[in-house]
Amino acid sequence: MEEFRKIFLQVQKGNVKRYIRIFSKPHQKPNLCHINELIKIAFDMDQAPTYMTESGVELEPDDVVDYITQFIGNPSFILRVKNAGFIPADSSKGTESNSGTDGDSPYKQLQQDLDSSSKVMIDHLLNNLETKADVQSFLRTQCPSTMQFYYNKQSLAASDRINISKHIIRQLLSINPNRMLQRSDFEKLAGFIVDIFSDEAADTYYRKYSNGKIASGKLYDAYTNQRKKLAKNGLIIRRPRKRENK
Repeated sequence: MEEFRKIFLQVQKGNVKRYIRIFSKPHQKPNLCHINELIKIAFDMDQAPTYMTESGVELEPDDVVDYITQFIGNPSFILRVKNAGFIPADSSKGTESNSGTDGDSPYKQLQQDLDSSSKVMIDHLLNNLETKADVQSFLRTQCPSTMQFYYNKQSLAASDRINISKHIIRQLLSINPNRMLQRSDFEKLAGFIVDIFSDEAADTYYRKYSNGKIASGKLYDAYTNQRKKLAKNGLIIRRPRKRENK
């Protein structure tokens, strides 16, 4: 499976910030038109976005790709994006509009128009991991060595379990960093994992709060760790979780 490089984007309007990743083929410059369309769909923008350096300097359109190429793949690099047409979407709207099931939707049309590499970008950017098929498709692209190892050995190593959990959680929080995962979310994701990897146990990935013991498991650990990183980078403000949701 071909590897993809990552572009990290911070989309902001006022105090609202969202953090996403877009993927690009190695040794190939990103296509600015494709990136613009991806961002417009993901964030309900009605105009092409404006790109800014980390110091807040607005980039000319002709300079954006060259600027990105200098830093692509570096997780500490964040290209800021601003646009007056930005409409922050809540999680319920995002799930509906990103599903791509409407035959006349912009998502469906863009899938038909763009090349295969851009389709991979869209799938990654908009995949909310709502079904087992979503998770399986995502892991095949993001964790190909783990998937191949499992198909060969019919088992996972401890590092594979951590890697799978990290990728799943990062994907969900890259779509909406402020999303607060609930017990039902963790249980659903753990169920998808054991459906895909039949020898796995659901409580390896999530164990709910019980008898004074906090929630735990690979997915829960990945979630708390990722939220700490997002808070450290100023992308979210952490709020204490209610005990009944754990």
